[in-house]
Amino acid sequence: MSAIELQNAIAHAAYEAVIDPAAWEKVAALMGSISDPPAQVGVRILDHNQNRDHVVGLAGIPPDSIQAYADYYSARNIYTEAVSKLPVNVIATSAQLVPRTRVLQSEFYNDWMTPMGMGAAGTGVNLLARCGCLMTITINYSDEDEAHTDTVFRQVLQPVLPALMHAADLTARNQHRAAVGAGADVLHTLVLPAALMDAKGRVREANAAAERLFQRGLIYVDSKGFLGAKTALGRENLHSAISGALSGTGWHTTARIHDYGGEGDIHLAVVPLMGRAIREAWRGLAGTDEPAAVIYFAANNHSGPALIKLLQDQYGLDATDASLAQAVYAGQRLHRWAEDTGTSTYTAALRLEKLMDRMQVFNRSDLTRLMGKLAQLALADARVYPPSRRLSGELVSHEADRHTDG
Repeated sequence: MSAIELQNAIAHAAYEAVIDPAAWEKVAALMGSISDPPAQVGVRILDHNQNRDHVVGLAGIPPDSIQAYADYYSARNIYTEAVSKLPVNVIATSAQLVPRTRVLQSEFYNDWMTPMGMGAAGTGVNLLARCGCLMTITINYSDEDEAHTDTVFRQVLQPVLPALMHAADLTARNQHRAAVGAGADVLHTLVLPAALMDAKGRVREANAAAERLFQRGLIYVDSKGFLGAKTALGRENLHSAISGALSGTGWHTTARIHDYGGEGDIHLAVVPLMGRAIREAWRGLAGTDEPAAVIYFAANNHSGPALIKLLQDQYGLDATDASLAQAVYAGQRLHRWAEDTGTSTYTAALRLEKLMDRMQVFNRSDLTRLMGKLAQLALADARVYPPSRRLSGELVSHEADRHTDG
């Protein structure tokens, strides 16, 4: 096989690995055939976050030696530290990476390399570095005529290196998309609100029902992708449930986020996803946003009508003004309420100013506090009284006097 044919075969096998990562074995075998006798080749992913050495492609190494490497010698590989400092896209010889005298004195060389007939000569190159992980190719061959063999490997590998780097990046990204895409496809078939979270608790995908729920403002997704809650107690309950589910125990957790406003409490369950779709070796290079849990939501919706009626009876608000007061309490922005009701933001602002004057509050913070007290009354009314016996304006006035700031 000519050099050009070999380069084409290496590139073809690398792009085949985008679909099937096992094809990196073919890449290793083709690289090994560059020299005669064949070289020993290892395609590895070094995960510095977990201090792990994942082998994704091998050639010229017996199975028992592979197991010995995984069990013991990977931690003693004298080249790993030097390779980790090598920039991506730079081909280096073993002599450039580690002084030869140090190699010949090492346990790794004498107890693992030598029994397989490996020489100390070799070539290394890094294809991809991401998220504390490094994909590298190391090649070892005979010390005999080392300078010539070094040159041959460089001449064959240098032109095909861009294709190898591109294929490595695509393989990692494809592994990621396979995991996230599968979860998202299922997520969007659900009627109930649900979202996918990564191992750090960030929301990576939410279905339409969950997006509508977040618009309420009782639970929301912040600018960094984390779930938040409107109240301090809600945040505490929410974060406790999420951290518990992501702790690695495999147990699901539940929480209830109380809403003293018009749309009812939110119940949630956080279920960890124990089966990982991304192979362990590729997880670091693929990034940190692989789905780790799914969170399901259920919302009570029992006090909304009661709160609207309470505002109408107690303060004489019409249905539109009552819905505006409720929207402000729920955290909805004024321009969004205006869009939903088909009016202008200016008109909505005038309405808000008039209803606050009627309710004798001076700003939105005061309005929110007052709405919280009224919502508690409306919630109790919705639970205790049948529709025919809902609180009258007189009873509300009496109860409101009892529920002061103290």
